[in-house]
Amino acid sequence: MDAEKIQTPKQVKEFYEGFHGRICLRESLKFNRWLLKILKIKPGMRLLDIACGGGYLVAEAKKNGLACYGVDISERALGIAAQQAGQERFVASDAEHLPWRDNYFDLVTCLGSLEHFISPAKALNEMVRVAKDDASICILVPNLFSWENIKKVQKTGQAPTHGQELERFATRQQWQELLEASKLKVKRVVKYNGFPRLLEIKNGIPKIRSLRKFFGRFFIPFNLCSSFIFICEKKYE
Repeated sequence: MDAEKIQTPKQVKEFYEGFHGRICLRESLKFNRWLLKILKIKPGMRLLDIACGGGYLVAEAKKNGLACYGVDISERALGIAAQQAGQERFVASDAEHLPWRDNYFDLVTCLGSLEHFISPAKALNEMVRVAKDDASICILVPNLFSWENIKKVQKTGQAPTHGQELERFATRQQWQELLEASKLKVKRVVKYNGFPRLLEIKNGIPKIRSLRKFFGRFFIPFNLCSSFIFICEKKYE
C-alpha cells in the first residue's frame, strides 16, 4: 500500500498543474449518470467531489438539483471546472486539509484519486469529518490484481501504473481494511470495468470495435475487476 516516493504538497501540486496542462482526466457522461443513480441522489443534497479535476461529475450533479462543491490541488484543473460547471464553489486545496466545517455534506465522492494522495488515511479522516452523520461517502480505487493488470504482468513483467507521480494499487480486501481503519463502514462494493464504446467513427464511417472487449467486461470475476467503488457511511463504535 505504501508508495515508493512521498512528495510534499508543493511537489504534488506542481506535478498536477503540469499534468492538467496536458490532459484533464475525466470519466464519461455515461459513468457520471450511472454513478449518481447508484448513489440515489435527491435534489437539495450537498455534494463534495474531492480531487474534482475538470468538474464533470459536479456539472452533472448540478443538473440534478444538488448543491455542488469541488476541491482539487490543481488550480489549472479548477479553471476548467469553473467553466464546465458554471459556478464558483471550487476550492484549491489538498485532500488532507479540507476547508469546510464538520458535518456539512450529504454526499462525498472521491473517484480515482485516493491512491494518489500523500496520506490516504488523513484524507479519509477529513472525508469522515466533513460528512454528515447519515451521509454517503463514495470512493473509487484501482485493483492491483485486475484482469488487465494480470495480463500485463504475464506479458511484460511490468507493474501496473497510471503514469502519475504518486500512485498505489491494492486488492479489494486491502482497500476495505484501509477504509474501515478510518472509521468508515462499507455498505456496498460495486465493480467497475469501464464503459467501452461498441462503435467508433473512422473517416466518417461507423466501425464496430472489439466485441470481445466490449462484452468480456461483463464476465470478469468481481475480485479481478478494473476498479472498486466503495459506498460507505460513518462507522460508530
